Amino acid sequence: MVFKSKMDIWMAIPIWFLIVMFLQMLYEAITKVSVVNIILALIFICFIGSFWFHTQYRIEGELLRIRFGFINQTINIKDIKSIRKTTNPFTSPALSIRKIEINYGKYETVQISPKNEIFFIEQLKKINSNIEYKNK
Repeated sequence: MVFKSKMDIWMAIPIWFLIVMFLQMLYEAITKVSVVNIILALIFICFIGSFWFHTQYRIEGELLRIRFGFINQTINIKDIKSIRKTTNPFTSPALSIRKIEINYGKYETVQISPKNEIFFIEQLKKINSNIEYKNK
């Protein structure tokens, strides 16, 4: 089951600013026939664009697979201890400031922002009924 990330304007602005900036660099590189700059611009456009277009959370059996652009992380759902809402603005595999923080393992956490948050949590709790949900 695949869950897309919420996408806030606050995350869209810097991502799309960088994409437009590198598109400008690509245009200039093409007009000047600079192969190195064309390749660099394409690499940066693909890298930054991957965060916007390929951030998702997938439940596969007992695994939660988090994809944030080219970055992948896998969590065993049976290891999840608690989930709570957060608005922590720091970097995480999420495209929204309104996220949930998943505590798993001994002291590990990850913050994600599935679109249908309640349904997402329900699906996790079907697999691990011991997950504590802190809705504050």
